[in-house]
Amino acid sequence: MSASTLAKFTQKSWFPYLLIALAVLVAHGFALKADFYMDDKPHILTNERIQEGLEAPSGLKSRFLTFAVWRGVYLTFGNDPVAFHAVNLVLHLGVALLFFPVARRFLRLGKVDHAGARVTAFWGAVLFAVHPLVTEPVNYAAQTSMLLMTLLVTAACHCLLKWHETKQGRLLGWMALWVLLASHAKEPGFVHAAISLGMLGALVVSWASLKRSFLENKQARLMTLAGGGGVAIIVFGGWLMAGFSRFSEVERTLDYFLTQARVLGGYFLRMVYPVNLSSDHHVPWTTSAADLPALGGLLFVVLSTATVLFFVIRKRSWMAVLCGLILFHLYVRFLYSVDELMVEYRTYPSLPWFGLLVAWAVGRVVACKLDGYRVVRPAFLAAVTVVLVSLSVARSRVWETEMSISGNVLEQYPDNLRAWSIYLGELSERGDYETLASLRNMPNQVFNELFPPGFEKENRQFTQAKTYHNYIACQYPILKGMVHVGEVDEALKRSDALLVNVLRAAPDKNAKATFTILLAKLLAHRARGEDDKVEETLDAVANHYDEREKILGYLRTEADALPKQLAQGLSDSEVE
Repeated sequence: MSASTLAKFTQKSWFPYLLIALAVLVAHGFALKADFYMDDKPHILTNERIQEGLEAPSGLKSRFLTFAVWRGVYLTFGNDPVAFHAVNLVLHLGVALLFFPVARRFLRLGKVDHAGARVTAFWGAVLFAVHPLVTEPVNYAAQTSMLLMTLLVTAACHCLLKWHETKQGRLLGWMALWVLLASHAKEPGFVHAAISLGMLGALVVSWASLKRSFLENKQARLMTLAGGGGVAIIVFGGWLMAGFSRFSEVERTLDYFLTQARVLGGYFLRMVYPVNLSSDHHVPWTTSAADLPALGGLLFVVLSTATVLFFVIRKRSWMAVLCGLILFHLYVRFLYSVDELMVEYRTYPSLPWFGLLVAWAVGRVVACKLDGYRVVRPAFLAAVTVVLVSLSVARSRVWETEMSISGNVLEQYPDNLRAWSIYLGELSERGDYETLASLRNMPNQVFNELFPPGFEKENRQFTQAKTYHNYIACQYPILKGMVHVGEVDEALKRSDALLVNVLRAAPDKNAKATFTILLAKLLAHRARGEDDKVEETLDAVANHYDEREKILGYLRTEADALPKQLAQGLSDSEVE
């Protein structure tokens, strides 16, 4: 192929899309080798809506669309992890390809010339496509919801920007449809769509004309008030109620905001410098304004929000809009009413715009400082892309199994009992009972390190309720290991003590903690052939866990795996 032919080939309109697609496949193609783990199991493998086709929930918090996708994959391929991860890979590919024209049109709003907008948008899409933080949502089957939501929000942005150029009214109808579907892909889909469209709308909508029409047209005023008020009540009502119940205590609300500010600092750091990634960053709970990093982060959130909104509203600055599109998607986590550790997939809606900002900034710096920047800029960005691809490939290999991903977490956070519970569960699945029995003292040691007797509440600490829940989750595989190696009496003694403790701490019916310890106690009784004790134990906890048949079903499965010298037999007739 001659140089002139190659040059014509690279000028084809579809050529940038081909390169973006290749970048996605090279960086994240190993996701097809990933297994199911963590939330994949309750969301997909044991979810009745997916496995049995029960009616999906309704309303804006339904994830109806996500459930429909999973149900379709299950009906076609069964519980094949390759199929579910292929869906996530295709969704990410779709977001990256669609973001290219979105970014190109957005840059034209910033008065970037056509050629410059095309090149910058291309590199922005590539940097997003291969970023290592993307490996979590692509490799994590349960994050179909995040990927699908972002794809639909990006489609809505594309419609808005194209409407600005063509003024075709049907595009606004398509935009509304994508927003509605995004709300049914993931609960905060409407909020993310409102952020994106609100920011872009500040640039493409003539607010003066809207204001004039609003003041002059009575019907427009009534429709706006009725429609806008109805949407606000329906969509934001639930969020406001959750926020009121969650943040009604002033002191705890401040602690919550300080903690989330520290989490956001971790997100920003890893977006810029994507190393030391982890599926579960163990972030301590902040309980004091003397925590300077947390306080500094919270002040940054407040000041950055005020600054962005000022320049967007008063100056209609496209750069302020770009910064808002990066920041505000992350700030959504302040609306969540649950405490959670730092999970990397939360960065996904912000990453496309972050990639665009980096591509634009590199172009500006190189153009100002160096001659011949037309060669230097692509060479530099290509080198960055290669580095990011290598990091993403290495990260995807870590995500292949639940054992490897939980082990990776424990390398960075050895006191993360949630990761320990997953790791121990995998040891149980593999039948490594000797290792499980040898780790019997680990949960107590870690819990006591995190919450030593007389610890000061003013210091940073881990959320005690969640830590206790994870502490209990570690116990069943350990007790099961002890039973399998023949330490039945010791396992029974420990399970008795734990059951008394957990019933006092978690008395709700069907509590998972109650179930796991109860099952360990019943397994020990079964190993000793004490059928009467099985019935007695079930009767004793009937007020706390009433799904008797479910417990016995699990017990039958677990008893079948007991060593022959321990198993006393659990036939169907005995269960009945």
